[in-house]
Amino acid sequence: ISIVSLFKAITDMLLTEQIYANYFSTPRLRFYPI
Repeated sequence: ISIVSLFKAITDMLLTEQIYANYFSTPRLRFYPI
């Protein structure tokens, strides 16, 4: 595995984690939990 593909995989994982964190911390989900 190359360094570039490894770096891209880590970046994608961090971006996905950030998107989920932003989504689950929205007031809409806090006031209306599923």
